[in-house]
Amino acid sequence: MRWDSTKNAIRHITVFILFCAGFYHLWISLPFRYIDFSEAVHSHALNLSLLKLHYMTQFVLGLGMILLSFNLRRRMRVAWVFVMIFLSGSIAYEWLRPHAVFSVGMAAEILLWAAFAVQHRAFKRRSVKSGVRRALRYFVFSFMLLLLNTAVGMRMLSIRFFPSKAAGTYLREMIDLYFFQDVAQTAFTHRVGIAYLDASMTLFWILLFLGAISLMRPIFFEPMRGKQLKEMFRPLVKANGSNSSSYLALENDKQYFSAEGLVAYTVAGNVMVICGDIICEPEKAAAFIESIKRFAEENAYQIVFISANDDFLPQYKAAGFGAIKSGEEACFTLSEYNLKNGEIAKVRAAINHATKAGITVREVFPLQPEDENYVRQMKRISDSWLKGKDAPELVFMLGKNNFDLPMDRRYFCAVNAEGMVLGYCMFNPYRNGKGYIAEITRRAPDAPQGVLEKIIFESFMTFKDEGSEEGSMGVSPLYNVGSDVTHGLTEKTLAYIYDHMTRFYDFKSLHHAKKKYAPTFWKNSYYVYYPRPFTPIFGYAIIRAHLPDKPSKLLFRIGFERVKALLSREKDDH
Repeated sequence: MRWDSTKNAIRHITVFILFCAGFYHLWISLPFRYIDFSEAVHSHALNLSLLKLHYMTQFVLGLGMILLSFNLRRRMRVAWVFVMIFLSGSIAYEWLRPHAVFSVGMAAEILLWAAFAVQHRAFKRRSVKSGVRRALRYFVFSFMLLLLNTAVGMRMLSIRFFPSKAAGTYLREMIDLYFFQDVAQTAFTHRVGIAYLDASMTLFWILLFLGAISLMRPIFFEPMRGKQLKEMFRPLVKANGSNSSSYLALENDKQYFSAEGLVAYTVAGNVMVICGDIICEPEKAAAFIESIKRFAEENAYQIVFISANDDFLPQYKAAGFGAIKSGEEACFTLSEYNLKNGEIAKVRAAINHATKAGITVREVFPLQPEDENYVRQMKRISDSWLKGKDAPELVFMLGKNNFDLPMDRRYFCAVNAEGMVLGYCMFNPYRNGKGYIAEITRRAPDAPQGVLEKIIFESFMTFKDEGSEEGSMGVSPLYNVGSDVTHGLTEKTLAYIYDHMTRFYDFKSLHHAKKKYAPTFWKNSYYVYYPRPFTPIFGYAIIRAHLPDKPSKLLFRIGFERVKALLSREKDDH
């Protein structure tokens, strides 16, 4: 284990040195050849490669090293191949050129080459096939079209600006120009010629970089889907899913890692975002967490669990994970829960109102023909509710209706005297059916007061009669986070978001909607992450996992809708 940690440290240091070398080349390249740096600056600067390149080549070289360092951090095999080719060529060039002198730069390159060569097995992440095909297209365009086009263009410009040369000479000069920045034969003094050279070289390197980026797109494991797969994992989730979010593992948007147990996850920004807790037998928890760490390390993932609870927190911390509170879950001890408590007075009044209106609650079984009419009405209510939302529906940590594949989910609806469905609630099981969480709640726009309250209370009472012990209304995100003076910056930032960012998500209203049911206890919820500390990368991954689109698209859509609403308001005023 200690040797593995040493190897990882060496790999990270080697990649960091390559990144620093790239940053150095960027520094000495700016601002290309338009401003001359003094010889004194160059004489005192450490040149790791000693390649006598001009400014633009150094700029491209710097960008390339930085790009490669990021992809080496992701353990991309093709990035390792590029680095080994570059370092081998650079060392050979320096060694074989006339009057070669062994230097600090050459020694640094040899050490880098040796370090990467020894670690070749660490870089084994393959490129996605579609990225390879796209890269080949970029490379073909850059070599076949751009070079030939530029040779023809140079030929035409030379007729205007300096004596003509043979076509083969132009092509050779273009290769020397693009790859070695040899401007001795092609340098223009006229502005048009200089602009043409700059534009053609820039386009050439852009195409090459696009090809390289496409080539280094890693393979992400595609989500496993289908009824057979869900049925395969269903007994494990049902028996060992201790977290109220565990049943979300059987949703279509999840990917799976399975060893001693199961986790359902998605990948956001090279972070493995895991839904709830690990799903496994308690005695296998420590070994399974180590398996997850190895899997993440092999794929250059960081890890964050969303809505983890206290059940496996000691094992996470023993494995080197960090944890911060992310909210509290409204939970009910069903044997103690009733409508007599004074704190539940509003819910009791709402339920009485619905009862007097002749509303009853019944369980619906979506696959039974006799309940087909109820399911059809429930779908209409859900569609209407979604259309009325101003913000997009969050994903990943929220379940779907799954009327076509209910499995162990339970559905209860409120019906009036005419048989019209006024609202419904879908419950997911956890703790082997000893607990149920109200996963989806929907009501018709014209439903009377008390519809949802009556559904939830009577459903909980049904579960209690069946022997279930616990109910849940889900997590209140960011509630009661950062209230302690001993909490750090991350917790205080989350607390600030809870208090001041209701414009984007109304955390407080969601909490009050749960609190009115007077939960018998509140259970802590955590973000559990590896490696420590908690960085903005984890924050972005959590947000990205919840959103159906990229944050940039969401912000653009929100901005567009607001501008549209503002213009409409101004039009009405006129």
